[in-house]
Amino acid sequence: MSDLLETLAPEFVFLVHSMDFTVIDEQEDPKCFGNAYVVLHSRVFDLMITRDRSQRFVYIRNKNDDWHYLTSVLEFVNKTYDEAYLGSPPDFTKLATAFTKEYVLVSRLFSSFFKKLWLVKFENDKAARTMRDMDKSIQNDLIFFKTLAPELAFLVDSMGFVVIDSEEDTLNLGNAYVVLDSAAFNIRITKDGSQRYIEIQNSGSDWYQLSLVLEFVSTTYDPADLGSPPDFIKLAAALKTDFARVSGLFSRKLRRTGFPKFVKNKKAQMLNDIEIESRGDVPH
Repeated sequence: MSDLLETLAPEFVFLVHSMDFTVIDEQEDPKCFGNAYVVLHSRVFDLMITRDRSQRFVYIRNKNDDWHYLTSVLEFVNKTYDEAYLGSPPDFTKLATAFTKEYVLVSRLFSSFFKKLWLVKFENDKAARTMRDMDKSIQNDLIFFKTLAPELAFLVDSMGFVVIDSEEDTLNLGNAYVVLDSAAFNIRITKDGSQRYIEIQNSGSDWYQLSLVLEFVSTTYDPADLGSPPDFIKLAAALKTDFARVSGLFSRKLRRTGFPKFVKNKKAQMLNDIEIESRGDVPH
């Protein structure tokens, strides 16, 4: 009998005492928040119980197959055990109770007699859930983007952009960012305090301030009109007006366009202006 199992997951000790399970692997790292795992083996299926800081998780597999979340298996055999019931992350006591109650059905799912029929259906069901979760995530990202930058909604509505990454720090003034991807270039919108910024890159390039991009490609754009830092609404409107020119620039190799050199010169000019201002010199 494993002392670690009794400490880590006493709710599952019955498997060793009554269900012919044996502990085949275990480890605890007392120097890393007490993180630990125990692997239980039986002739029907294996269980792995892990502890990550204060949170415990359970995984299940048939011999050498992939590990599955026990939550997914329980929901498959009984729709009652969904995320709304077990919680997210799942409540460990509820999970253990549900597993004990549905032990026979879980065993049938992973037994050799039912394996082919049930696991194929389970994998299809899991794939469908994954697609639903992805669709939900995509929709949430899209809503977040349109909340953060409604002035740029035309990018996803008309220009073929998709949201590929987003994050919000609700504890830090609501700071956030959203990254949009398209065939021509990527756009990153960042919120820092009350200020919003727009940057652009093509595949593998650095991120460039949209204000510099517009200054390079447009014959009508005047950076002074936007202010410093640039007014976000005006910046978004300028991007919409000169979208074709911006797209044309980033559809080519940037080093051949002279744009990186332009940016380097602008940064050097900015640093020079800052140095002059710090010395109190007045340029003639």
